[in-house]
Amino acid sequence: MVRKSTRARLPESPDDTIRRALVTGRAQRHDADGRPIHVPTIPELRAAWEVMGSELLAEHVCTDPGTRPWGWWRFEAPRPLPFHDWPLHVDYGQVESRDVNRPDDRAQRAFLDAHGLLTDDERLAMVAGA
Repeated sequence: MVRKSTRARLPESPDDTIRRALVTGRAQRHDADGRPIHVPTIPELRAAWEVMGSELLAEHVCTDPGTRPWGWWRFEAPRPLPFHDWPLHVDYGQVESRDVNRPDDRAQRAFLDAHGLLTDDERLAMVAGA
């Protein structure tokens, strides 16, 4: 028989909320237990991107080459973008498994390639993954 843990879950830290928003463009209003979570503002996210953007970008490029996290598109990408803006999405319920309004991977790769923003490692990873 599987026993359900009776330990309370720790509330999500503000850093976790900001990190998730910078990577996925999603912010939750409540945690899994229904406790309210602070939804970061765009100025807060911009300041956080300045501090942790390089680290998040490096992690993202390793796991999803040829694409960029939400924070990069919002705060660093050259303008104009070839697709609609990718606004911050606030979830009022549970987090969905997909990124809302996320630009298509093909469109991201084409834009990055056209602007000379793909690294050699990304190109190799994309060829190996194709």
